[in-house]
Amino acid sequence: MLVAACSPADEAGTAPIQPDAAQDAGVPEAPVTLHEAPLLASTPTELNNTYRDLLGFSAEGSQWPPTPEIAKTFAPTDNETLGVFGTATLKPDPWPWVFPAEAGEDGFEGLAGGQQPSAFSVETLQKAATHYAAYALVSERFVECDAVTQEPLPEPEGPTWADARPVLEASCGGCHGGAGSGGSDFASVYADNLAPSSFCDGETVGACVISRIQDGSMPPNGKTAGVSGADLALLETWVAAGMPDAPPTPGLWSGVPEDAKASCGWTSVERFAERAWRRPLDVDERERLQTLWANNWAEGSPEEAVVLTVSAVLQSPSFLFRVERGEPERAQGDAVPLTDHEMATRLSYFLWDSMPDDLLFAAAAAG
Repeated sequence: MLVAACSPADEAGTAPIQPDAAQDAGVPEAPVTLHEAPLLASTPTELNNTYRDLLGFSAEGSQWPPTPEIAKTFAPTDNETLGVFGTATLKPDPWPWVFPAEAGEDGFEGLAGGQQPSAFSVETLQKAATHYAAYALVSERFVECDAVTQEPLPEPEGPTWADARPVLEASCGGCHGGAGSGGSDFASVYADNLAPSSFCDGETVGACVISRIQDGSMPPNGKTAGVSGADLALLETWVAAGMPDAPPTPGLWSGVPEDAKASCGWTSVERFAERAWRRPLDVDERERLQTLWANNWAEGSPEEAVVLTVSAVLQSPSFLFRVERGEPERAQGDAVPLTDHEMATRLSYFLWDSMPDDLLFAAAAAG
């Protein structure tokens, strides 16, 4: 078990006497107080920050990519509501995840000792793991294929969500930016744009938005629509094309050649697990994880294999808890020093409530 050592000051009140210096001076060594290191569970803030940094996305949830459709296969959304443009649904930002409050122990968050997890908190952790595992498919930080050249991505033929979103944010964000007076986030319109609209007979939800801008019924209360000219033409072209999504970002799972996905997927999962667990995997862990990956690969699609395996990584105690085993071979009596990766993890969560960054990981690996 890990311990911390504290050396008191000498009798004159000066700096603590180091053991080697005390021995050389013929002075008895100062007594050492040993403290057992507590088991730490990640707090809700630490979990959310770690999900964000693992995947490499923004600290603004509204700037995250749309939730991959495959996430609904494993965890159907149960908190959607009807939008004002017809059948469009309102959805919360994909990040941060809402976790139940901690009970705490001795007035501190994150102390696992003495806390009994509820069935609800376990279910919440499972849902969060599946949700963020799906984001591995659209994360540049996930794909790790040293020997694979990704296939070139096709150029979009017309405007996409990447072009339309800035126009909508600048022109309509005041009422439809999520918390505006309009009561509907314009992103929810995009989510269900091809469904029939209950406000415009015979038109889709997306086409209804353009029609209401053109006939002056939107925005209401005599406000002036901020969409006109080239911006309105861009939106009309975008809606007519079916409101296509933003083009894929190079470096994503979708760009990996099909014949390379099995090997690339395993390499990516292995490196993801090392970052998620904040240390190198041992031999047994690597074998078990590789077996899980192989079984998931054999039973479903490549995308399902990624989501299921990454979800398991995010539900592991090695992710949810900060496990410190130390280096027993360097123990001095009952005092067991931390490993370099454990020290990096302690420092990282102390400084910014999140996992070590690349620089800190590199320093730990270098010793």
